[in-house]
Amino acid sequence: MKRLHSAIGGRCINRNKNERGFVLVSAVILLTGLMFISVVSVQTTLQKSQVTGRSYKDAQTFYVAEAGAEWSKQWLYDLLGETPFPAQEDLDELTAPSINGYSFPELTISLADAHTGVVSKGAFAGMEAVIRPYRILSHSALYNESVENVVAVTMNQESIPMGNFGIYFDQDLEFFTDYPLDYNGRIHTNGNLYLGSRNVLNIEGDVTAGKSIFNTPKDSTRS
Repeated sequence: MKRLHSAIGGRCINRNKNERGFVLVSAVILLTGLMFISVVSVQTTLQKSQVTGRSYKDAQTFYVAEAGAEWSKQWLYDLLGETPFPAQEDLDELTAPSINGYSFPELTISLADAHTGVVSKGAFAGMEAVIRPYRILSHSALYNESVENVVAVTMNQESIPMGNFGIYFDQDLEFFTDYPLDYNGRIHTNGNLYLGSRNVLNIEGDVTAGKSIFNTPKDSTRS
């Protein structure tokens, strides 16, 4: 069985070469470590509120708390792009956005203890990983603190041992054979994947790409 996925929703997609970054649930580009690759996903969202004013104000304050959580997630993505395994001291550098009429009594990212587990969703579901949870707490308040809301988000950084992959490459990868081949194993590239055969190619395993999957050689002039 040959299962092909670009790493978003199992579809082949075109992606601008200047686009970079992380995707919350489905991994697009994997960060290469010494023995691991890492993906980032959102695990859960919780919320609570304390209301002494009108429901409209409560709704607005909740949206501000959500905005604070989104701000923090994007900040964390950027940090992970520069520092794949940040310490708590790095996370403490987070600053709150300025939103007129509202304040953030608390906006924090806390690193919980790492543990081993299995990736539960996305193109890499079923793989064993070392999971580092980052817990975001966004506590927003109206200027007079009559209405408050809290949004808590847990984001998992899943470090997958390279041994899970039969073939892994950081740039464009060509896997185009001139002879019959039965291949058993996962294949991933962070770039485009040029996959096919002039004969018979059977792949048993997930095939994923950070960009697009083409069923032609990379050099289109090759016969």
